Amino acid sequence: MEIQNKYNLFFLCFLILFFLAYNYLFYFNINCWFDEWATLLVTDPSIDMKEFFSRLNGNENNNYIPENVPFIYNLSLKYFFFIFGYTIINGKIFSILFFLGSLLILYRILLFISDKKFSSLIIILITLNPYLIYLANEIRVGTFLLFFFILNIYFFFLNLNSNSKYY
Repeated sequence: MEIQNKYNLFFLCFLILFFLAYNYLFYFNINCWFDEWATLLVTDPSIDMKEFFSRLNGNENNNYIPENVPFIYNLSLKYFFFIFGYTIINGKIFSILFFLGSLLILYRILLFISDKKFSSLIIILITLNPYLIYLANEIRVGTFLLFFFILNIYFFFLNLNSNSKYY
């Protein structure tokens, strides 16, 4: 039992140190790409819903180019900005939260198919993936879709392991 507690402490310390290092790097990169600025324009919390959908769809009356992302992402981001403030940092935090949620759900999926030690190792390797770090640092739909994709797989494994037959 003592080894298991030391292992859990090591894993927790690793995640905390990684999160602190990631946030240190994160605050020095507050630049945005054009499509991130377009997302910020669409998700402005001060506009009404009619203007929101007009910007989202890119009607010919305005000069907005539509993005082909699920509208629920933009709507969620709009309400996140309404609650926490309309800043670039908050938009990036929105993506980081979905990235961290994806890691937690993926860890639970890995526990279905392997032991705790192997699952922790895989999560550490995925956490250190430079592409996913880059993806989590942008105001784009990527981490949002990743979260719901992994959540869907998690519910699939829950259904597989349950005694009920809902196919």
